[in-house]
Amino acid sequence: MSYPQGQYPPPHQQPYGPPGQPYQGHPQWGYPPSGYSPQPPGYPYGAPPPANMPGKLLGVRITMFILGGIGLLFSGVCALVLWAGSEAGGGQTDLLADFPPEVFFMILLITGVYGVLSVGLAALMGKRSQAVWWLVVIFQGCAAVWCLWGVLAGNGGSSVPLIFAVALFGSLLPRSCREYYRGYA
Repeated sequence: MSYPQGQYPPPHQQPYGPPGQPYQGHPQWGYPPSGYSPQPPGYPYGAPPPANMPGKLLGVRITMFILGGIGLLFSGVCALVLWAGSEAGGGQTDLLADFPPEVFFMILLITGVYGVLSVGLAALMGKRSQAVWWLVVIFQGCAAVWCLWGVLAGNGGSSVPLIFAVALFGSLLPRSCREYYRGYA
């Protein structure tokens, strides 16, 4: 029962209704107040998170699948070169004449680890977890730092991956991307 502002119930009536009934201004336990719909966790005051993955996140996910696949392809090529060198006997083939096998092994290791992590994290991006978002942000940040280190060391071949890593890192930071994962464990 409601009363105009500044007025109180008459002294002969109880403000809480009949005895044994809950106060009419509050809902019973487990039921939201009438006119309200329950909100997802982490969104008590704002709009619910977007139902579909934002376009920037979708672009990051697709790019991570593609770049991870390229990394795995390079890793496979290096593994074939090393295998062909070991089959040739002394480890000297036309492919290994200019570079020692250790160079191919390092390329195999770096591109293989990058490829596995990139494809694995891109697959996990479909799960709405802040942990996944943070892992992808950290992964892209580390990739950018690694490529920047390569560029500063004089490796011009690291400049293209650096551009991709910085672009992907920057695409993860807008509010719409953060809110897609906010409130989910």
